[in-house]
Amino acid sequence: MRSLFLNRSTFRNIFVLLTLGFAGLGQMVNSAQGVNVSWKVDGLVVSGNWNEVDHWTPGGGPPTLAGNSATIDLTGSPYSVAFNVNARIDAFTLNASNVTFSSTVSRTLNVSGPVNLQNGVVDWLSSTWTGGGTLSSDVGIMTFRGNCAVNNAAFVQNSVLSLIASGGSHSTTVANGDTFTNNNVIDITSETDHSMILAVSSGVMTNSPTGIIDFEIGAGGLRALNGSFSKQGIMNIKTDTNFNKTNGVFPTRICSKYSGAPP
Repeated sequence: MRSLFLNRSTFRNIFVLLTLGFAGLGQMVNSAQGVNVSWKVDGLVVSGNWNEVDHWTPGGGPPTLAGNSATIDLTGSPYSVAFNVNARIDAFTLNASNVTFSSTVSRTLNVSGPVNLQNGVVDWLSSTWTGGGTLSSDVGIMTFRGNCAVNNAAFVQNSVLSLIASGGSHSTTVANGDTFTNNNVIDITSETDHSMILAVSSGVMTNSPTGIIDFEIGAGGLRALNGSFSKQGIMNIKTDTNFNKTNGVFPTRICSKYSGAPP
């Protein structure tokens, strides 16, 4: 009968393998059941991509599955987080004045619950916000470059929102039923000589009494607002602008300046 002898080194190796195995299993369980994760420093590196596991705490990130919730609120020196993969999560909070949250091209962030953009800078590049909750934007600057879309159940716009045509004629499409409200400033402009369109594809956009929509000259090109909107707030029409609709109404507007044919 052969005896089995395990020395100390063998026991140590078995222990390490079991530890790594349980850690991996724990991450798999967390991903399946859902976790609430926050952005953290990875070693000495603060900036990074959304899909980098070591930038999220506790283990179980990156948040890409239903049941996950994500928060970016790390304070300190300026840093950036690039949304470089598609994700479907339950909630998202951005709340750090020193962070820039950007997207790579053609990404979709699907959030079934609330999206609270409380602080920081958002720079979206031909990508989409969508989901069943309300997107509330209170950040200092929110920029949509190229063809972007906001399809959340509601969009409450309290920031300075810039819609920018860059390298071609582009549009930002908002489909929120009757719950698209502008309480601050929307700049519709261009970085190159191309048109930029704000398209309200469903419902009515409410430009509240504090809301301002600026149709800027930028680098040239036509500006346009497609869809229906309420009669409140101010519109500054500083370049040739088209107003188009297939149904709904264009109410009385307050314009401080316009050029070309008035709407």
